Amino acid sequence: MKKIICLVMGLLMLFGQVNSNVSYADTAEIEGCIKSLEVGTTFNYRNLSIVPIYARSTRDKTDYVTLDEAVERGYITISELDGGRVPQVRLNNNSGRYILLVAGEILTGCRQDRLVGRDALIGPKSKNVILPVYCSEQGRWTSKGSYFESEKTQATPALRSQIYTGDSQDGIWRGIAKAAEKLSVRSETSALQEIYRDQDVEKRMRAYVDKLEEFPRLEEDAVGIVVGLGDRVVGVDIFANPRIFNSLWPKLLKSYVALAISEEGQSGTLTQKQAKDVLNEVYRAKFSRQPGLDLGEDLQANPAGMVCAALVYRSGVVHLGAFPTDAGFSRGSQGPRIPVID
Repeated sequence: MKKIICLVMGLLMLFGQVNSNVSYADTAEIEGCIKSLEVGTTFNYRNLSIVPIYARSTRDKTDYVTLDEAVERGYITISELDGGRVPQVRLNNNSGRYILLVAGEILTGCRQDRLVGRDALIGPKSKNVILPVYCSEQGRWTSKGSYFESEKTQATPALRSQIYTGDSQDGIWRGIAKAAEKLSVRSETSALQEIYRDQDVEKRMRAYVDKLEEFPRLEEDAVGIVVGLGDRVVGVDIFANPRIFNSLWPKLLKSYVALAISEEGQSGTLTQKQAKDVLNEVYRAKFSRQPGLDLGEDLQANPAGMVCAALVYRSGVVHLGAFPTDAGFSRGSQGPRIPVID
């Protein structure tokens, strides 16, 4: 039987139907992560619902450094490749720390702003790592410094879904234009970052941020969220440990709030049952597996109605993200914390 399977796989690879760098294998990291999770009670503010996700045990207590922290502390330099290439930049880790980049984080400066194109774990002293990116500023190709900066912002959930599905550069530009149109933001260079710089947007976002920015600190074991707009799931973010989730929460919150204020007519409340349903879909999904950019491995799946990706390292999940590609999941009931896997 094994010989037959190998023969079939070989023929598929020969005819270009299977990428030799991608394999389907067990997903023990995903299963172990989700089995350890509990779903908390929904936090609501206006049309935004946030269901906290807690970990009964934390396997990975590594003190990962975020992109923002790494840039601020001079641990990392990110620059254009020689001559400038839109879909790639060069990254050097000058520190002895592990640096985590999350798909959709915004890099500003150099010849044009970019979006991080995939989750990446950069090892200590790693040099000349070529990072895939998308352009997030269509109308500029003039230099603003030698290195990229981070303004502590992230792409909206819809754009992150596009990134996870491997959308084209034109698709990303259309997504940015759509987000800007919904928020009535004009930018001479069509820059995504201008959404967060807009004074009216910032004012409208402030009420949400003030209400929700402290919620992860209410429980020491919070490691992620399932987020809803009205009663529709719009995103999932789960991290290896509470420390990394707390560090990334401010920029994640802003990205979800940007979506919320662009669709203020939505009504309803996301429930624990919906959050559990989403995580169960991830648990049951069939993931592809390929080498990570520097460290770890990338896993990706497309269960019904969403796209999800995970960065795993040392047999554990460092980050798992999931975003719907359709209307989402049905309503469910509220209650105290419940385990994801019974």
